[in-house]
Amino acid sequence: MGRAREWVVGVLGVGVLACGGVEPFVECSQAPVVRFADDEGGAASGDERGIVAGVVRYRGPLPEVSPWMEEPLAEPWCETFREDGRLKDERVLVDDAGGLANAFVFLSSDPPTSSQATDTDVEFVFERCALQPRALGMRNGQTLVVTSADEEQILHNAHPRPRKNRDTSGPWSPTGPRRFKLRRAEAPFPVSCDVHAWERAYVGVFSHPWFAVTDEHGRFTFPEPLPPGTHALKIWHEHLGEQLADVTITEHTQQTSLELTY
Repeated sequence: MGRAREWVVGVLGVGVLACGGVEPFVECSQAPVVRFADDEGGAASGDERGIVAGVVRYRGPLPEVSPWMEEPLAEPWCETFREDGRLKDERVLVDDAGGLANAFVFLSSDPPTSSQATDTDVEFVFERCALQPRALGMRNGQTLVVTSADEEQILHNAHPRPRKNRDTSGPWSPTGPRRFKLRRAEAPFPVSCDVHAWERAYVGVFSHPWFAVTDEHGRFTFPEPLPPGTHALKIWHEHLGEQLADVTITEHTQQTSLELTY
């Protein structure tokens, strides 16, 4: 096995498609910084080849707090969860090192043959007057389940807003969770509450397993290795927009580590 090395490369197709998401946009860099950590020497073993992991960072200013986030809430019980007299603004969450949370990283080119999706449900939870987690990914054919951990008198409305799947909504029922079968793959879209405007999250539906959502430090790892070839990746964030990058996997690739910066 060769010595690991790290370098900065110019990769085909890297560029900014858009720097504006659902919310008012902010400026971002002209191209992402992409660093690859690979391995020299012999071919990788089957259980190591093509592992893609990395970190997404944000170096720009945080968005201004929307005025409505500082106003009294219609739900007095939710007032107890304010921070410094205001709701927590989760549109752009960045740690001390610039790691950007809740960014989707996924294969955007035609996927190679992949494993079948599981029947496992994915879940959003209304908790402390917020919809958690802020972002999640799922395979098409899986079921999105929305539950509530808040007090029974708090009325929530689960409203996915897809473009390709069925648009449906309904009030929270104390008899059980809301369930949404998402059969078609599509780019991330919002799931919101029509009763409480600040309760919003995002879900991406994919036809393959090569997707991830960054954690609180901006880190991500694809759950399955990519086969050899050049693959187009997309990075999507609700407020910062989209970026593209190509990654090439060879038979010598042990692990490819990406660092992408807005």
